[in-house]
Amino acid sequence: MKNWTNNTDFLREIPLPTQTATYKPVPHSVFLDEIKEELYKKGHVVKEERYLTANNGLIMTGKYIIENENNIMNPAIYFTNSYNKMRRAELQGGISILVCKNGAIGIDTASRFSRKHSGTVLEDLRTNIVLTVDSLEEQFNRLKHNMEEMQQIHLSESQVAQIVGDMYVNENLIKETQLSILKHEIKFSKDFKDNTAYDLYNHCTEALKDNHPIDFDKSHIKLHAYMSDIFSLTGKRNLYKKDFKIEKGIYVQEEVQDAILV
Repeated sequence: MKNWTNNTDFLREIPLPTQTATYKPVPHSVFLDEIKEELYKKGHVVKEERYLTANNGLIMTGKYIIENENNIMNPAIYFTNSYNKMRRAELQGGISILVCKNGAIGIDTASRFSRKHSGTVLEDLRTNIVLTVDSLEEQFNRLKHNMEEMQQIHLSESQVAQIVGDMYVNENLIKETQLSILKHEIKFSKDFKDNTAYDLYNHCTEALKDNHPIDFDKSHIKLHAYMSDIFSLTGKRNLYKKDFKIEKGIYVQEEVQDAILV
């Protein structure tokens, strides 16, 4: 597994690109400093921070894990920026599972900031930093509820295999290079071994840690959307039009045609 991790000293040394009439770069430092400042003003404490970089730091994605009273899950803020126009300036609240540092980013597009590097992007980002911090508890509670819903859904080995196959073959949620990681987690995980949808979710997010920083947040959002739809979680968006249902806490797939999204 490639290590994309980096630190703030490295990120601060990267020269800011030249602004043009159509391109307005956003300094990495806005994410590094101003999110923390807003969290501090609202009484939050950053428990842990993590930065992933690619293209010599021209692409950055990161997260701040926020302290709270829950000893299993913590609120988190995820963000992305680039100096080469390959990723927008993006920001969203989420959740982090403490035991493994796996994350979850929801599919609530109304609370997700995503802007091209142009026009008033810097001013809009600063406005949305405030809004994201203000809605942090709401986002955390929404995702925490989804996690609790998945903990009540028990899966057989054949059902897990069917879901994993669908994610790999049909949806490209899991890459070929990540299958061995996912298989190992399913068989040998010490922390997630109850064969629930929640365990499978964390097996998948462990495998997704291998993703390139340019895709890191997108892959987590897509995974959460997929799981929300097939398990009918609160807030599902029906982006994956499969005929799945839950019966007595057990996952089943009905034998119907057109079950796979085209």
